[in-house]
Amino acid sequence: MATTGSCMCGDIRYQFTGEPAVTALCHCVDCQKWTGSAFTSNAVVPRTAFSVTQGASGKINKHFFCSNCGSSLYTELEVMPDMTCVKAGGLDGGAANLGNKIGVEFYVKDRPQYLKACDGAKQEPQFGVSQVTGIPVAKPRVVASISSRFRRSVSQMTSHPYACDIDAEPIHRYRPGGYHPVSLGDQLKYGRYKILHKVGWGGYSTTWAARDQISRETEVLRLISSLASDTHAGREHIVQLLDGFSIDGPNGKHQCLVLDLLGPSIPDIIDLHYRDERLPAQVAKSIAHQVLIGVDFLAQLKIGHGDIHARNIALAMPEVESLNEQEFVDALGQPEIGPVQRTDGHAQEIHVPPYIVRPTTFKAKEVLQSLRAPVVKIIDFGESFLPHQAPTTLHTPLVLFELFTGQPPFDSIMITPASLMSQMIQFSTDELPDRWEAKWQNMKKKLSHDDEEPCTLQEWLEEVYFDPDRRCELTKQDIAKIYDLVRRLLRFEPSLRSTAKDIANDPWFR
Repeated sequence: MATTGSCMCGDIRYQFTGEPAVTALCHCVDCQKWTGSAFTSNAVVPRTAFSVTQGASGKINKHFFCSNCGSSLYTELEVMPDMTCVKAGGLDGGAANLGNKIGVEFYVKDRPQYLKACDGAKQEPQFGVSQVTGIPVAKPRVVASISSRFRRSVSQMTSHPYACDIDAEPIHRYRPGGYHPVSLGDQLKYGRYKILHKVGWGGYSTTWAARDQISRETEVLRLISSLASDTHAGREHIVQLLDGFSIDGPNGKHQCLVLDLLGPSIPDIIDLHYRDERLPAQVAKSIAHQVLIGVDFLAQLKIGHGDIHARNIALAMPEVESLNEQEFVDALGQPEIGPVQRTDGHAQEIHVPPYIVRPTTFKAKEVLQSLRAPVVKIIDFGESFLPHQAPTTLHTPLVLFELFTGQPPFDSIMITPASLMSQMIQFSTDELPDRWEAKWQNMKKKLSHDDEEPCTLQEWLEEVYFDPDRRCELTKQDIAKIYDLVRRLLRFEPSLRSTAKDIANDPWFR
């Protein structure tokens, strides 16, 4: 069921499907300035569930409004790349009430004194991470990914004369330099790969499940075998690039990558299957160990991933991979399609597909079966680097923290460089290097005086894990050990950090 809304004059209409992931009031100065009001009320929904159904808005700083009547419509923040904050005041049919329940109020430090706190709403002085961790943003992983050259920002988007009832990728991106139009049953690379289903889309590509009609090994796999021992356990925890080729179409030349077909990411698994908003302890422990082994395997290849976090860890689905074509389609569900129609009466162009396919999600039965003995793989190497290009990264200890607690250690929403640096100094187990001290002193001037009292990494780990509203399977001794493992990795000086191999070999994982 869709929730609809519009601007005051009715020129712009929009909708989103499903329930909001978060209902929130925001009292920050930016929202006050944008709207001329004391606060904004927001229904935070996945961007994949949101669409403008009529008209096109004006845009300033990704704050979308009606260019005729000036009504505030929604915002898209770079720090929440998968979410849309819909301004509740524009919702139809009394939906602006947000179900008479506000989950959280942000930036209460800026709230006018004449306003009172909403009953039952979490009160956050800034944009806290715990309220948004685990928001359901589908990001399925893939057999075939077809990229585009589309790189335009949302502020450059113009109205598009096509419409479709299926909630999926924006149709306006099917144009020269944009997505390649794909239909079910299409056969790519001289008939080798047959398209069976859509499993996702992103800003620059659509992602499809395809059947390999030949099933032969590629040069890429042989190259990996020559670089590292086939016996290294971490090899099984890295997504495999099986093939790569390019295709020419009506929208230009597109690169295609053929990858392992994987299941949902860790946050999606948690959201769909675990009410405590985190993994069971033994599942988390197993996955953490596999991630460490995978990172060590990359280290032996002299590759740094560069962006390891929970969404870049996906569940292997061996049961699904072994199915024949019909069994595979049955397991994922029959594709749901909707015709693409031109709204201005002109003939449809070749740049646009005849229909849109709704991305599939893996059924609970298959996911739960794989979780009995979970095997995960590290995905998305878009930020990877070679050693001589290595930036200073601290991703591995952060993902360990998140796997066990259900949330990252640092705030990531509306974060500023100064506030992030402050948290890093609190949690790091070595001193800030002298070479950064002058920059830090300058950054400190930008910190708010209303920031929360500092705490140590161990204190924060215990506070987050031993939440009275969640089941706590680990003991205080276990949490102390997790602190020790994270502590050994979370250091400013790379030379002082333990290696992934050191941590993976810790007796606690046996």
